Amino acid sequence: MKSRQVEIDKGHTMLNKLINACLLEGGSYNMFSNNVYFVKMHDLIRDMAIQIAGPKFIVEARKGLQDFPDEEKWGKDLVKVSLMDNYISKVPYISQRCPKLSTLLLQNNIFLRSIPGSFFVHFHELNVLDLSETSIVSLPNSVSDLENLTALRLMWCKNLKHVPSLAKLTALRRLDLTGSGIEEIPHGLEMLVNLRFLCLDDARYLKKFPPGILPKMSQLQYLRFDWFSKTLKVNGEEVVSLKKLEHFEGQFYGVNDFNVYVRSLEEGGPSHYALFVGEVKTGDLFGKWMVEGNTSLEVVELQHLNNLQVLFKEERVASIPVVQPGTFSRLKIFTLSECPNIKKLFTSALLLNLGNLEEISVACCEQLEEIVAAASDGVEEKAKGIEEGVDISIFPRLRKLLLWFLPELKTICSSNNVIAGDYLEEISIKKCQKLKKLPLSMRLINGQLSPLPSLRYIETEEEWWELLEWDHHDMKNVLKPFCRPSDGLNLARNGLWSIFV
Repeated sequence: MKSRQVEIDKGHTMLNKLINACLLEGGSYNMFSNNVYFVKMHDLIRDMAIQIAGPKFIVEARKGLQDFPDEEKWGKDLVKVSLMDNYISKVPYISQRCPKLSTLLLQNNIFLRSIPGSFFVHFHELNVLDLSETSIVSLPNSVSDLENLTALRLMWCKNLKHVPSLAKLTALRRLDLTGSGIEEIPHGLEMLVNLRFLCLDDARYLKKFPPGILPKMSQLQYLRFDWFSKTLKVNGEEVVSLKKLEHFEGQFYGVNDFNVYVRSLEEGGPSHYALFVGEVKTGDLFGKWMVEGNTSLEVVELQHLNNLQVLFKEERVASIPVVQPGTFSRLKIFTLSECPNIKKLFTSALLLNLGNLEEISVACCEQLEEIVAAASDGVEEKAKGIEEGVDISIFPRLRKLLLWFLPELKTICSSNNVIAGDYLEEISIKKCQKLKKLPLSMRLINGQLSPLPSLRYIETEEEWWELLEWDHHDMKNVLKPFCRPSDGLNLARNGLWSIFV
């Protein structure tokens, strides 16, 4: 196919045909307030497919295996092997020749540390190799001779330090080193003239990307670097030379490189790009740019910011906090994850400007204590003229609230604030043990609490739910029918495993 989008469209067409024929089932789950769609095989269909494949397939995923399948199963007719999501710690040498083996999936064997150096010598027809989320330290040298390999996936191999020469792998189209521990670019990368996809995101130990390599990979359609690396930067003219690029994320050496690339976009370029210049500083991440630009922002997503301590700094006049008019007034979606040093999110003075906020997702912020910081010394009441004992609804358009893995979170908002419930559809709260209240605004009709009109579900742990404190004795009973238990295993399967390993 000529482009990634055309490939994706073709893939969806194929999947839809299988779904319509009831050979696949469609489904979805919610992650960070976004619906993620997937397809799966019904267990009976899967068993039938494996039976039909016979000795051509070894499919033993999620079987709790600690040992590799016996060598007698590795025959000359073997085509595909899937051993993903097991507990295999050691791979033995296989003496059998497997001239037809095209796919080997070993991802999510987190105890796997080593593979014999000559393991791949009998697998010359291998097309797809996935060792993602294993603990391997070194990739076997025999990988260098897999001349038919088209996809090599090494995502979140954090212990991986050595990758042998890739010079002979000229058929390779996809190389994913996301989150790996490599310190140097693999030798021979410039020879991968058919490479379409290269991802080096979160490769935090990678020292540099040598000049002169990118222009030789003229078929690249997807290129992503670690935004926050101090050394992994690219030359603007080299990126401009990649005429087929559709998705680019990375950091330039300086403003000149940035300007060279931005000027090239006038003649066309990627449909998706994220460009960085300079380094993220300690303290207030946004600085002057946020003060001047935050009146038009609709989506804010912040991830992996170890130094972020304050989201927004407000001024004070006569002891009353003052926020610039329009600040965050158009904000609809706010996502914060893996920012370990932030303790308070929104200020109380900012609440009046957050009337359009529809989604809040916060996860894996170890020190976060408050979503809306409580005002001190009655400042909030003075600013708003709030009468004592009167509850004020906040976030009037909120539809989704997700709070995951926040061990220090104590409150969502101050005692006289409650979350408006007219539009609220989804609540997901997991691993927030210190949070004791769920402050929701619920209407009384004829003296009885009425269910929230748009609520679809509340996803949380049953133990936490039973220990909650309620302002009204009927709230728990009214909301109970909407509760469903959370599944910790699904977090790993749904893409968050890389965060918590």
